[in-house]
Amino acid sequence: MIALASLADTAQGIVDTFGIDWPMLIAQAINFLIVALVIWKFAFKNILSTIKEREQQISDSLKNADRIKLELEETEKQQQETLQEASLAAKKNHFLGSRTGQSLNRGPKGRCSKASGGNHLKS
Repeated sequence: MIALASLADTAQGIVDTFGIDWPMLIAQAINFLIVALVIWKFAFKNILSTIKEREQQISDSLKNADRIKLELEETEKQQQETLQEASLAAKKNHFLGSRTGQSLNRGPKGRCSKASGGNHLKS
């Protein structure tokens, strides 16, 4: 009991020292709660919903960017394969074409045929 009485005396000393007006303190607390609720209802809810929408847009954009990156890698891989196939086909055609051209332009004993104009010397 002595501790409780001592605590009450300390509280009363603080009130007297700082001049706390209890009715005014309670009125200010109620006003603060009213203002806080109004701000929460009309400002923070809209701001928070806008932030959530923006986070969703960013998340969707990142997923889309990852998907596009994978598609780009796949397209580049297909492009490389196509270029390699075209290169092999070109080399094959060049090799076959040069061999075929040699056999058509050359007559017996390595001389140029009349079809080639006969102007070529034996190589």
